[in-house]
Amino acid sequence: MTKKNLIATIALFLFMGICYLYVDRPVAVYFHSQKTSLTTFSSILTKLGEGTYYIVPSLILFLFFRKKNHYYAQISLFILASVSISGILVNILKIILGRFRPEIFFEKNLYGFDWFHVTPSMVSFPSGHSATALSAWLALAIVFPKYRIALLFIGIAIASTRIIITMHYCSDVIAGSALGIAVTMIYYHRFYLKNSVLSRA
Repeated sequence: MTKKNLIATIALFLFMGICYLYVDRPVAVYFHSQKTSLTTFSSILTKLGEGTYYIVPSLILFLFFRKKNHYYAQISLFILASVSISGILVNILKIILGRFRPEIFFEKNLYGFDWFHVTPSMVSFPSGHSATALSAWLALAIVFPKYRIALLFIGIAIASTRIIITMHYCSDVIAGSALGIAVTMIYYHRFYLKNSVLSRA
């Protein structure tokens, strides 16, 4: 890990710690009391954070292009690997850390972590939808740099819906997003960049 990455990681953990202590609950309470058109729209948009919407199409495209066009096959594999790997890591962390979801805070006033759980209401950290959204849409932004800003905005918007519909706390979304970004960038530098260049040669 480079010094720059180490500093960024420490800053990220400090920021999540601040959110955990001072931001998560007030923001969750605020959105829990707001039932507006934004809430309705977010409940629809949030579905795009489900891994199936990216894993299945990218797998099909990878199998289709595998022997026909190596470059397109690598693009498909890039998205497939980014979403799949981040999803696996998120689910492992969810089970180990066992954080109460906002709904448990509203119903039973329970907040924090209780290690090793598989119950849906106790696997809030990190946000899986956020990891999926940022890994998928960052990969697309890398592949289609002309539309980078718009694609990244979509990914961030999807992740943000988890806070708006109070399925996650802010720190859950930050952690999931960061993990998705990290997995995508690591795969990009270690595998995709080399393979896509070779496929064009």
